[in-house]
Amino acid sequence: ARDVYKRQFLNDNQIISTKTITSTLMNKLSLPHGTNTIKLSTDTDKELFYSLAYSGFPAPPPSKPAFHGIAVTRSYTNSNGEKIKEAKLGEDVRVTLRLRSETGHDIGNVAIVDLIPAGFEIVPDSTNGYNSLEVDYYDVREDRLIIYATVRTHSSTFEYKLHPIGRGVFTLPAVHAGSMYQLNTWGDTGVSGVIEIK
Repeated sequence: ARDVYKRQFLNDNQIISTKTITSTLMNKLSLPHGTNTIKLSTDTDKELFYSLAYSGFPAPPPSKPAFHGIAVTRSYTNSNGEKIKEAKLGEDVRVTLRLRSETGHDIGNVAIVDLIPAGFEIVPDSTNGYNSLEVDYYDVREDRLIIYATVRTHSSTFEYKLHPIGRGVFTLPAVHAGSMYQLNTWGDTGVSGVIEIK
């Protein structure tokens, strides 16, 4: 007799598909749309192993702020601490990220991705100042700043500087903060207007 393996695909505990395979080797199988739970079972006493992979394109960022357990904001200020919508070529701009858990408890293992507007570059070592955000690690790249941190129930900040390198009007991309292990816990500033470099 051949071993029988059963797989059930569920959406909110409602079975949307069941697949039965009589083989010692399980082949690749696509998940039905809407699947959020997979149940595997076998009629033998053998161990059952599986691997799950997914691919695709990220959805467009929200056009306005969206908070699902994490509140995140970003502001741009000049050397006097005044919020700005334009900058002068060669004069650094301070960026302040503010994050807060809205779940009632601290959230560890949060990945924060702050995309840098075109026309700017991150000032080297400008992230070494005072920051109240509990940072585990950060990575400065050409077009973004990536931070791994714990987000507390009180507001925490992370600051760094941008250096304007080209004149023009540039879109302010979204900042996204999301728990790496609780995928429904995230926050996003949305695309937040434009900034002009004169």
